[in-house]
Amino acid sequence: MGVAISAVVVSGSVAHAVDRVRFDQCSELQARFPTGVAKSAVAAQSAVSLGYERPAVRKKVFRKNRKTLGPPTAGSLCLSKIEVKEFAFQYNLDSSLPAGWVAEFETIINNLGAVLPISERIHSVPDVKMPFQIFAWNSAVPNPFPQIPGAGGASISGNDFLGKHMILEIPESEFTNNSLHRYSVIAHEYFHIYQIALSEDIMQPTWITEGGAKVVEELYTQQYYGQSEFDGGLFPVSATVLSNPAAFEKYERDGGLVGSPADINYNSSAFMVLALVDMLEARGISEARAFEMVLDDFVSELPDHANWRGAFQAVFSMNVQDFYTALGSGSYPSTGVTDDWFEGSAIDVGAVLPSKSLTLNAIFATP
Repeated sequence: MGVAISAVVVSGSVAHAVDRVRFDQCSELQARFPTGVAKSAVAAQSAVSLGYERPAVRKKVFRKNRKTLGPPTAGSLCLSKIEVKEFAFQYNLDSSLPAGWVAEFETIINNLGAVLPISERIHSVPDVKMPFQIFAWNSAVPNPFPQIPGAGGASISGNDFLGKHMILEIPESEFTNNSLHRYSVIAHEYFHIYQIALSEDIMQPTWITEGGAKVVEELYTQQYYGQSEFDGGLFPVSATVLSNPAAFEKYERDGGLVGSPADINYNSSAFMVLALVDMLEARGISEARAFEMVLDDFVSELPDHANWRGAFQAVFSMNVQDFYTALGSGSYPSTGVTDDWFEGSAIDVGAVLPSKSLTLNAIFATP
């Protein structure tokens, strides 16, 4: 009986602390809301743009304390300045990786850092810690890093200890077969960090997130190695992308089609990005500028809108459904190609592939 009573008392005290809305000083409010409070989502975004950490949106708390703890700053109270730290990587490269790969890895990271520097907005993403950790190893050996138990494949992942981090488990077959993917995957995952920073971790829709990273990795290999999957027509791009483009707004694990057999190597998602670029070019926008709008402007616009559709309309002056309709009515004939490893109908996307001369430098050139 004593234990039961104790539990009730503790529960009641926690509820009282959570419900408190009046505070005598900012230090008390920040004990409950470490980054302060804002009267609205718009005010919270204004605080971020002024160099503060994003405050919690608590209209009632703001209203009850604006006189005693004011004056408000851009519609917020008791804000915390972002501690500006220079973005930096820390490499954790296992000895199972060939020396040649390690040298090329460092070159790729340096090349991308020069043309695609990570925005300082990344410091407003709660689960990003400095330095940003990269773990890489050859799949010929088990995961050698106890900090990331169970990790594998290639991704930007996260845990409580490290925050977000990059995982690069390079398949042994890619070394044996001299596959260019052992290098292009570095560009793909790096671009996800670029997206996380610019969007403040609003990674939507998935077809732009993964399709954009796929396009960047192929542009990188085209620029630095003289070849890419564009050379083979980005095969396969599933015809499903024309009949059901909305399904590519989510990963397969979330009920969508990104990363599914209809989106092998994110080719179908990449096609959607390229088709959007093509539509922008049809308005007289240059190729490089059209790519910049999709890969940079849209991502940067995301935090300023209630949802990604608002950002899409603002940047491209068209709504998402109009884009999907145009995609479905476009002229993308069947390739007529069949392969044992691909089932279904694939479309010819040659009309939207980028120029061979296009470079990342041209797309992301400093204004």
